[in-house]
Amino acid sequence: MLIYLALISCAPAKAEQTFELHREQNTIFFKGKIENASARALIDQIHSGISSIVISSEGGSVKDALEVASAIRNHQVTLQVQDYCLSSCANYLFVAAAQKKLMPGAVLGFHGGAPDPAENQLQAESAKKGQLGSEIDKLANDQELFYRSVGFDPRLIHISALLTIATSSLIYELEFDDDKQVHTFTSKDELARFLKKSMANRKFQLKVVRPTSKVYFPNESMLTKYGVKGITDYPYPADQAALDALGEALGIELIGDFVE
Repeated sequence: MLIYLALISCAPAKAEQTFELHREQNTIFFKGKIENASARALIDQIHSGISSIVISSEGGSVKDALEVASAIRNHQVTLQVQDYCLSSCANYLFVAAAQKKLMPGAVLGFHGGAPDPAENQLQAESAKKGQLGSEIDKLANDQELFYRSVGFDPRLIHISALLTIATSSLIYELEFDDDKQVHTFTSKDELARFLKKSMANRKFQLKVVRPTSKVYFPNESMLTKYGVKGITDYPYPADQAALDALGEALGIELIGDFVE
């Protein structure tokens, strides 16, 4: 079975999410969600020898974003954020880039990560220690190894979760490969009962999300404190009013680092 873990998008909603990608010499321009198809396209371009990525992304699949981030790290690709880099884009791609920068008015947004230990336990219980639990454990291990390889302290992700999604409830979206039907659950017990009744060796994808409109936009000092290296330009709002205006333009609530 394929486990698909994602962080919920915080960018303005669109009717159908697609991605845009084009190349100009050694730079690729990417806009959209990081999912299987877009991740494969990004990785193919990175392997072809590009040196930089200009990105606007609301995030997406943790598994796919980790694979893109590993390619960025291995090929020493630079990253330039145009408009926004949220969720898995911030957690992995921004952290991985050899050099990274924000364009004026751009937002880097964290709001927790997946999987975290509590969610791992809930999902492993619901899967009765089956393949689902082992796949989640593998993803958690891959994430830990990645963060270690780039010298990043994931406590920053935990801080962002406390600031944004701590009071939000998990939503489980399960899609069977054979009929592509999506089933939504709001509790682990409900999910476990459905899986016990409906599994029958069917392959499925499971998306775990926490709906939130809040995003933590750390200042450069916070990023440096937790091991983010290679920042060359990081324009930051001058005060809370400027931060609020920036968030309003994107349709999200931004939480920043300002001392009253």
